[in-house]
Amino acid sequence: MMDFEEISRVIDSHADKFDFLGPLHPDKVREAEKELGVKFPRSYKQFLERYGCGDFGREIYGITPSNSGIPSAVWYTLELRKEGYIPDWMVIVSDEDEYVFCLDTSVFDENDECKVVSWIAGLLPFDRQPYEITFDSFADLLYESDQMAIKEDW
Repeated sequence: MMDFEEISRVIDSHADKFDFLGPLHPDKVREAEKELGVKFPRSYKQFLERYGCGDFGREIYGITPSNSGIPSAVWYTLELRKEGYIPDWMVIVSDEDEYVFCLDTSVFDENDECKVVSWIAGLLPFDRQPYEITFDSFADLLYESDQMAIKEDW
């Protein structure tokens, strides 16, 4: 499992390759957790407080000033919950092609992290579609994204 501080050093050293909103106050993060009815994993909280949301090789959803439309994780998660495509414990943090990547906040490990799972959104309701564990933590998803961007000189 990757360490967020190590990843942020890489991101900061290649800041010209990435586009992000900017830091958020921890109160905004707590408000988003309350609105979604979940606890965010440690690395996602660190990401939100440092970057907010942005494009790091793939678009990473977070908290936006209005929380309406993408890249708002709050808005997108609530929309797909209303449509029955994700359960209440999932939080959408990214998508790529037809796949969505979500934090599975139903189970946390000893490092206060949870898995990131993926599946095809909108195809079938969540309970009728298999999903797979894609990353062991949000930090791992962020690491793969920024490494891909750096490698491809994105």
